[in-house]
Amino acid sequence: QVTLVYHGYTNITNVQIYPVESSPFIVTSNTQTYSFPIIIPGQEYTLTFIGNITPNIPLGVYDFYIQVYYTINGIEQVQDVTVQIPIMGYLQFYAQSSISGIVFPGEHDLPVILTIFNTGNTNAYNVTLFTNSTYPIDFMAKVTHIPIIQAGSSYSVQLTANIYNNASIGTYQIPLTILAYGKYYSLNLSISINSNQSIEGEILNPNIILSEGPNSKGVTFQLSLIYTGPVNIESYSVELLLPKGITNVTGGSAIYFFGGLLQPESEVSIPINININNVSLGSYSIPVKIVWNAIEGEGSVVSITQYSSFSLTLLGTSNIQVVPSSSLLYAGTVNNITLNIRNTG
Repeated sequence: QVTLVYHGYTNITNVQIYPVESSPFIVTSNTQTYSFPIIIPGQEYTLTFIGNITPNIPLGVYDFYIQVYYTINGIEQVQDVTVQIPIMGYLQFYAQSSISGIVFPGEHDLPVILTIFNTGNTNAYNVTLFTNSTYPIDFMAKVTHIPIIQAGSSYSVQLTANIYNNASIGTYQIPLTILAYGKYYSLNLSISINSNQSIEGEILNPNIILSEGPNSKGVTFQLSLIYTGPVNIESYSVELLLPKGITNVTGGSAIYFFGGLLQPESEVSIPINININNVSLGSYSIPVKIVWNAIEGEGSVVSITQYSSFSLTLLGTSNIQVVPSSSLLYAGTVNNITLNIRNTG
């Protein structure tokens, strides 16, 4: 709104008033015209013009121009009138995050929805959001451009992030930075880690004892696992590296097992079939490599490799044979008999 006062000493007639489009004010002059047949000295009018403000301008006081066409004493005149208009809006931001499901250490491609609120009284155009990677979260995109955050409104963006492997349960304040109209705004974003479980499993029988010994073929036993991770497993594989002298049934030095879908806390029994060749009795450490193919983040499958081991103890079996060295005994006398005791186990 503009208040126009005529300070002349003579009546003016055929008055036409037009707004002039000049930065930062964007108005349409041919549709916003005021006409008055006559204006007398001291007369005052309140005029309303509708327009837009050029984006990305600094706050301050700007000149708005009006052209007044009129006739005085039979002569047509034009006068430019300058009106100073302050643009004194302000910006104020805060941020919120939204993460669905379980958030756990080592998670990859986690979708995080960031919502930036503008509680100021002016629109923010061409906003730049800087996402800092701070424990326990690492954002994949460091810079995000936002076209506009309207006053009293918000704007949401979805980013992906990885969670640190050593993250602990808790709520963390993550610093963010916003750049708008050449000014930096510092924000804090709350991120919660709600699980301390990672994608891994555990061998339930880490000490396996067999009664078989050297030169035993087709020896079978079960290796028991439990999956302790927080999310479903789409598939997994287990690889056992056998020590020298122990082979799989085809003579190879490794055993492979492949499994399908697992839910958290699922137990698995893996059948093992080996040949024990000419080896010594005792304990052997068997390295185990497990690859968990987990469904993470936005549904992508991430492969996590875990290394473990178990001990395999070969006790063998005893077979005692007692054989006398002589079978001839004399009646009525004391006979000395030599016994040969042999363990053929």
